[in-house]
Amino acid sequence: MPHSIRQSKIDDTTYDFVSGIPQNKPTKRHHQQYTKFSSSGLETQSVKTERNYHHARAANDRRIARALGSDVPDGGALFTYNAIQPEQTFQGAVLGSENDLKQLKRWLKSPKSVSIGRSRSAQYGKALFKWIDDDPQLLNDRVEWEGFKKASQRLANFEKRLIITTLSPLLTVNNNGHPIASFPEQEMINTLELRGTTKPKLLSSFTRTEAISGYNTYLRLPRQQSQAIAAGSVFEFELDHKPTDAKLLELEQNGLGIRKGEGFGRIAVNRQNNLELEPETQLDDPNNVNHPDTPKVEITSDLSQILNRVILTNCASQMQEYARNIAQQLAANNKIPNNSLLGRLRLFLRNNKLKESLEQLRNPAKDQLTNLLPNQQTLFDIFKKASTKQGLFTKKYIENEVQKLTKKPTDIFDEKLHNNMKDTLINDHSTELCNDFLDYLITALRIRRRHPLNKNDKDNINDERNKS
Repeated sequence: MPHSIRQSKIDDTTYDFVSGIPQNKPTKRHHQQYTKFSSSGLETQSVKTERNYHHARAANDRRIARALGSDVPDGGALFTYNAIQPEQTFQGAVLGSENDLKQLKRWLKSPKSVSIGRSRSAQYGKALFKWIDDDPQLLNDRVEWEGFKKASQRLANFEKRLIITTLSPLLTVNNNGHPIASFPEQEMINTLELRGTTKPKLLSSFTRTEAISGYNTYLRLPRQQSQAIAAGSVFEFELDHKPTDAKLLELEQNGLGIRKGEGFGRIAVNRQNNLELEPETQLDDPNNVNHPDTPKVEITSDLSQILNRVILTNCASQMQEYARNIAQQLAANNKIPNNSLLGRLRLFLRNNKLKESLEQLRNPAKDQLTNLLPNQQTLFDIFKKASTKQGLFTKKYIENEVQKLTKKPTDIFDEKLHNNMKDTLINDHSTELCNDFLDYLITALRIRRRHPLNKNDKDNINDERNKS
């Protein structure tokens, strides 16, 4: 969208400041990113984007499958990606000689699956590349400037004005070779062969700048940032005489600035004049627009996964604390089972045969598991419940963590979402939580049997589990 195109703050009227700035009529920049001009009015389009949530795991311990926050050294962080939504098509042109383009097409067949952009080795950047034309086409209005004035119209209505519209970022350097966001007026004069005449007079300009960077994959370093004139910038000059049509076409087809071979410096010459701006047709899907007065809030799949992982991690921590308390209580009364029985229980657990094996234990072994705890439960009862009634065993932990995480009433976390989260976590993750709990409990009992007064209980349990 050219930056000279503005919208009225009062009504839906659209103006092109190149044709004249309206007096006493407040305006604002146009809200759309791309446009096509035609006799039927203005067609506008925006790129649909989405925000995805991610987290970098703690670098000091990769087993912790979550971010610990900035307070922990190398603890990872929660971050977001603003990405282009799928199922969108982008069209462009590769410019070059006819022979080079034919060789390029022979080398790069289509359709072809490609990976572009950041994180393309993960979930992003999968795309389909396809050639539109069977053979190279001459650079014309259809290829690069469709929707602007045709060449015959713009050259006939010259009126001693030269209007340059940038179609891509324009990169230039100063006399010392340093990047600078400045229009290359001298290069334009040389191309149009305006030597010996009055210097072009800049009547108006409607511009924006942006930082252009990149990445050197060989050195694995970012490239130097350069300030560039943004695409859509408009410059209006006054000349004392009309250049030839051939020179105007040469200026338009060759472009301006540096790194033109990479696509920078594409321009349109004298195409933006007396454009048809009414009515405007928005090609975006109105159902995907979130208006300020009708907010549409929903939890993305990535955010839902993160919330579930936080709840499961907190549940695991609470259950591990419960296991350490059990081991401490049995150690205080000298009632911890012997290592042989604990080893057999771990073997049963690893082979998924704990349910059947508990009932088949002989009385001498079962007696070691039936010592009462302060809550009137026995170790046998805990093992049996955690292996046969796993959903019931984890229910209170999951309900408490869901309640703590979503305790503030909002439009997102309603009662229905509470119940859905709890049911999903109980049904899908109770087996995993209970198996980890029992494995942790067996290790805690072995540690307490060996070191009944050890203060570094938690660290020793993790070390012992890793050895096992």
